[in-house]
Amino acid sequence: MGRYRDEVNLKTAIMSFINAVLNAGTGEENLEFRLHLRYEFLMLGIQPVIDKLRGHENATLDRHLDFFEMVRNEDDLELAKRFDVVHIDTKSASQMFELIKKRLKHTDAYPYLLSFLHHCLQMPYKRNGGNFQQWQLLDRILQQIVLQDERGDDPDIAALENFNVKNIIKMLVNENEVKQWRDQAEKFRKEHTELMSRLEKKERECDIKTQEKDEMMKTLNKMKDKLQKEALELRQTRDQMTDLVAQLNEFSV
Repeated sequence: MGRYRDEVNLKTAIMSFINAVLNAGTGEENLEFRLHLRYEFLMLGIQPVIDKLRGHENATLDRHLDFFEMVRNEDDLELAKRFDVVHIDTKSASQMFELIKKRLKHTDAYPYLLSFLHHCLQMPYKRNGGNFQQWQLLDRILQQIVLQDERGDDPDIAALENFNVKNIIKMLVNENEVKQWRDQAEKFRKEHTELMSRLEKKERECDIKTQEKDEMMKTLNKMKDKLQKEALELRQTRDQMTDLVAQLNEFSV
C-alpha cells in the first residue's frame, strides 16, 4: 500500500510539474508557448498516460489532470477563435490546411504558402523514413518563427543556434523594399519611354504639318505668281485691243 501511495504521489508531482512548466514563467502570458509545449507533450504520448492516470481515482491527482485539461481546452478555444471556428482538430492535416488556406487565400502571403507547399513536394522522401531530419529541421524553423519575441529571445531551450527571426524578417523587409523600389523604377522607366514615344509622335506630326504648311505656301505663291502673270497679260491684251480699235477708227474716217 505504501509503495502504491508513493507511486501516486510521484505521478501527482510530475503532473504538478508539467502544469507549472506550461502555466508559469513564459507560459503564464504566452499562448503560443503553451500551445507549442503542450503539443510537444502530446506528441510524446502524454494523452494516453493521462487517461490511464484517471484510473487511480485520486482526488489530488485528478485536480492536476483536470487543470491540465481545462487550460488545454481554453487555449484550444482561443486558437480556434482566430480562425472563426469552434474547434481545430490538430490531428487532421486536411482541416488545418483548409483553415490556413482560407485565412491566407486573398492576402499577399498566399503565394508564399503555395511556394512553401511546392517545395515541400520536392523534399526528400523515403518510405522507410530515412530522410525525416529535413522535415524535423523545417518543423524546428517554424517553431522558432512562432516562439521568438521581438528581441530575438526564445523560451525554447532547444532553439536553433544563430537563428534570429527578427534579423531574418528585417532582411526580408529590406529585400522587399528593394524590390518595391526596383518595381517603381521600372514603372517610371516605362512611363518615361511612353512619354518619349508620345513626344516623338507629336514632333513627327508637327513636322508633317510644317511640311504641309510649307507646301501650301509654295502652292499659294505659285498661284499668286500665276495670277500676277495672267493679270499682266490681260492688261497687255487690253492695251493691244485699245490700239487696234483706235486704228480701226482711223481707217473708217
